Amino acid sequence: MRITFAVDSLQRGGSQGTLADLTNLLSRRGHDVTILMPAAGQVDYDLRHPLVRIGRDRLEPHDYPLSDLIVSTHCSTVKSSQSAVECLGIPHIRYSLCYEPLELPGHPDQYTSYQATSRLIVVSEWQRQLMHTLYGVEGIVVPSGIHPMFDNFHNRERLSRITVSAFARAQENVADAQNQPYLLEQLGLLKQSHPELDVHLICMPNEYAASPALQQLSSSGMFRVIVPSNDIELCYCYNQAHIFVTPSSFEMVASAGMEAMKCGAALVAVHSGGNSDYCRHGVNGLISTFHENRLREHIVCLVNDPRLRKRLARQGEKDAREWTRERTADLFEQAVRTLTAEAGLKPRKTGRILSFLSGRPFK
Repeated sequence: MRITFAVDSLQRGGSQGTLADLTNLLSRRGHDVTILMPAAGQVDYDLRHPLVRIGRDRLEPHDYPLSDLIVSTHCSTVKSSQSAVECLGIPHIRYSLCYEPLELPGHPDQYTSYQATSRLIVVSEWQRQLMHTLYGVEGIVVPSGIHPMFDNFHNRERLSRITVSAFARAQENVADAQNQPYLLEQLGLLKQSHPELDVHLICMPNEYAASPALQQLSSSGMFRVIVPSNDIELCYCYNQAHIFVTPSSFEMVASAGMEAMKCGAALVAVHSGGNSDYCRHGVNGLISTFHENRLREHIVCLVNDPRLRKRLARQGEKDAREWTRERTADLFEQAVRTLTAEAGLKPRKTGRILSFLSGRPFK
């Protein structure tokens, strides 16, 4: 199948890493995959299929190659994708890796982008329910998997101090959505009451380099700030953590929690919606709602009870191993078959398609 993915960017991060791995797997399985991206899009992953970069800030309908299916992956790519499929007579699937209006504010077309097509793929059951409530569209859940490089090195027994780790972000809109002020407050209080603990804050390299606030955290002496340059180094960060903390109260997946669990860390999380698909309180982690204000209490509980900490970590690692990238690709292919069954997948051979082949915009 010829599939064009309209992609805004492929920067390092949970959802965009999932997208890069998914397109590579689909290409390896024999699909003719192309990523279409505007000029400013950043690519931090190795791709095994064509990437077509357009010399403009936004994609236009005539940029799309002849395809059997177009998949839009961000609100900024939906309008051009829908216009293109209306000309080509092929299906358009909206692959919603996050809910932009609340997670990434600032685009005026975010809300209407969910009304462009009834074919919707989402990444968690909670997101499926949210989209159905807000827009009346019944999406198909394709859970995000974990890259196989994330694994447990079984080296924690050699560490002399218990380590608590979490991500620290620089961008205000992202940090606010992930409750970073609350996280730093709770970790600061934790460090004051338990100075014997090591507290690690993991930062993205580009954010740390541009953020005086993150650099100030590093110089404060209260936390150890770690800046992994790639996912291999990030895996080592996860393996240093006895306890990994995710404070966000609104995320479609919260994939960092799953990655840390697979690397053998015990998870302490605020209920974010998406993490309820993989985190079960008292079974494979400790999870609470934001208003309960139990984040620090749960961390201290695991510090003081090593048997509970190890039990939750073992079960969390076992459960996380089921969330693979191959499973994501399997379910994506199944969702595509379901959503395109009535479409026939045969583009109409009209004169308007010639405008695509010639590169001229159509009206």
